[in-house]
Amino acid sequence: MIAVLMMLRPLRIEYPDAWYHVMNRERRADVIFPGAQNYDLFNELLKEIAGMWTIRIAANGLMPDHYHMLAHPPRS
Repeated sequence: MIAVLMMLRPLRIEYPDAWYHVMNRERRADVIFPGAQNYDLFNELLKEIAGMWTIRIAANGLMPDHYHMLAHPPRS
């Protein structure tokens, strides 16, 4: 039998009109953006998705193994 260990994060505290720092890092520090073309593709997808979900992105930073962004979700 294989045991799966899941790391659950606590629920996010939400505030009206809050901006959120969003980040995602590759688990083993492997490169996920190997070149400029990958950065451009990520930015194009981010624009498309932000438009679909009406999320405002104030800033984003891409590094070879992770990204950060400052995002404002729509009001629910």
